[in-house]
Amino acid sequence: MALKNKFHLLSFLTLFGSPSYAEQIPYIYTNGGPTEMNLISCVSLAKKEMRLGNFTRDLEVLYDSDNSHSATIFSSHSYKPVSITYRCMTNINTWTFGIGSLDNKEAWDSYEYFYGVVQRLID
Repeated sequence: MALKNKFHLLSFLTLFGSPSYAEQIPYIYTNGGPTEMNLISCVSLAKKEMRLGNFTRDLEVLYDSDNSHSATIFSSHSYKPVSITYRCMTNINTWTFGIGSLDNKEAWDSYEYFYGVVQRLID
């Protein structure tokens, strides 16, 4: 137990005490909203939004094994160092996404563009 606590303390100090690791914490912008769609429709719309937002690299959809109402979609931007995680949770009628990057400007610009894509498809 004491070794485990020392390890966590060492990890904490290494992560937040070292300037070289401090720059590795990503900037993340999130958004989401309600949905009345079923899971297949939500995932399909998420993939469409991601394609229109240029998140086309390494697209992966993971359906929850113990819950047929939730899925997570991961992808990376086609030419920027930015990634996205999109979550459909139809059992609680919610969708959400998070866009992250180590560069704040890249993350924010990608978030604004993607948010515009989502708004155009919702309207």
